[in-house]
Formats: sequence, structure tokens, C-alpha cells
Amino acid sequence: IAPSYTTVPTIIEAGQPSVAPAIGSSAGRASADARGELLMAVDRIMENWRPQPRELARTLIGKYGDPHEVTQNRMIWYNNGPWKRTVLLNSDVPHNFPVTHNDMLDQTIDYKVPADKIGEVLAYNGSISIDRTRGEMSARCNSEDMNTMALNLAHSIITGERTAETARELHAETFTQHAGGVASP
Repeated sequence: IAPSYTTVPTIIEAGQPSVAPAIGSSAGRASADARGELLMAVDRIMENWRPQPRELARTLIGKYGDPHEVTQNRMIWYNNGPWKRTVLLNSDVPHNFPVTHNDMLDQTIDYKVPADKIGEVLAYNGSISIDRTRGEMSARCNSEDMNTMALNLAHSIITGERTAETARELHAETFTQHAGGVASP
């Protein structure tokens, strides 16, 4: 059975800007006054966030607009760019593959992973989550670029283009280049 997906083709080219509906738009969100209050509340909440998630929050707000949900511990955007859901956590989740870094950004796409491919995808990367009931696949890392790469490599495993081992090798190489400021292959 071929995988069913709706967003993977759009994330093959990372960094596509998209703006979430503005508060007060036809999407049924708050008025302009409430928007201002929300932005002040978001700023107050971010003042207490850890430095790396706070900086990433500012980047995501600049790219996608106001989050749809905000708490002291997370911000959530829905249907932003290629993502079904983006969750930014105010935490540093230590991750040692391929080098030590902190994960904080969880991004989800619609993707029905065939049952016989789940083990190989998870062998490639423990930061990939698969929810077969919802038909979703998520990646958690420290940037959108790395999440995009992880999901695209998972897709290449599912379609038989790569093995878990060759995907891990390319992931490690690309992550290291990205961290060093080198454009990824």
C-alpha cells in the first residue's frame, strides 16, 4: 500500500513562509484590541522562557504570526505553512544524535505510515513520532530545517529510496553541516 500524505511534497523545499490567520480575521479569532492584549501577554510569558526556545518563538511568530495557543510551557500554531501543527516547548530536551543539542520544536504533518515501515522509520530517528490513529507523523528537533529534513528522510525510508542506516548517515552529515553554517545538500 502506498503511503497517503498531503503535506510532505510541500515540505521537501524547506522554509516556505506562511502566515497564520491574523487575530480578528474571518477565522473567528479575537478583536484588534484583544490581539494587542494577547501580544503583550505572549511577550510577558516569553520573558520567563529559556533563551533558546524564546529566540525560536520570536522567529516562529515573525514567520507564522501569533500562536493559536500559549501557556507558560508551550506555544502552538495550527495549519502553519506545511505543518498541520507546530508545538514549541519552553524546555531543553537533551538529544545526542547526531551531536549533543536540545530539542524543543515538535512539528506534525498528515502522513499515514504503513505498519510494516514503522520500525524502520523509528530505527532511523527516535525523534520521529508516528500516530497511526490520526494518520500523523511528527519530528522533534531544534529547528524547522532539521524537522523538515527528518520527515523527508523518513519519507524516503517509507518509499524504499533509503534504508534507516543510510538515512541516519545523511542526517548526521547534514545536521553537522547545518550546525556549522554550511548549506545542506
